[in-house]
Amino acid sequence: DVVCLEGNHLADADGKINSMEPVDPRYLPEVRKQIEPIVRAWHFTPGKLDGRPAPTETTLGVSIAFETESTHAIRYHVRIVSAGTGGSYKHFVKPRYPEAAQKSRAEGEVMLWVKYDADGAVTSVRSMPEMSADGISHELTDAAIDAVKEWTFRPETVGGRAVSSEALVPICFKLRDEPCRWKPLPDKRPIESGEAVALSSVVGLETGEVRQMP
Repeated sequence: DVVCLEGNHLADADGKINSMEPVDPRYLPEVRKQIEPIVRAWHFTPGKLDGRPAPTETTLGVSIAFETESTHAIRYHVRIVSAGTGGSYKHFVKPRYPEAAQKSRAEGEVMLWVKYDADGAVTSVRSMPEMSADGISHELTDAAIDAVKEWTFRPETVGGRAVSSEALVPICFKLRDEPCRWKPLPDKRPIESGEAVALSSVVGLETGEVRQMP
């Protein structure tokens, strides 16, 4: 599962979180109770404005795993798998599944490389065949690109100024009720369908801290 925390305002000097609000409706209170104290202890490096650290707003995406405490336990423990900062979606619509692709039973994963400006508007989209399903159809790739061109992103801000950026956008086309299986990123981080994987971020996060989480 992936939990997204939006509005992480980082302090100028010590890199601590000043405020944090969830943007994912699946973010249950019990999960929040376990995760947030850990995340608030992490150290971030805020963005810089004119060479100096400035208040920074980003979206922190946290991948988590649920583990029950025993075979018959109702209670569960939340384990943090990975985390990353960057921009996030502001508005998106589900891509149209082409009729021709449905009739031919074509399905699979499409990975796109998307660039967006400081207003969050998409400026360019291109497919990533090496990270998409082998032999993915042109109909599905074109449908994914056409949809993403109409999306808008929520950029990071530094000192109140929005920053343009880029991200990988995974699009899943499945006719059956089963998940897409994405090819791993170079850092082995798992990918969730629909997740925006930031390719750059104005915020630094010590990855060693994430790996030490329970």
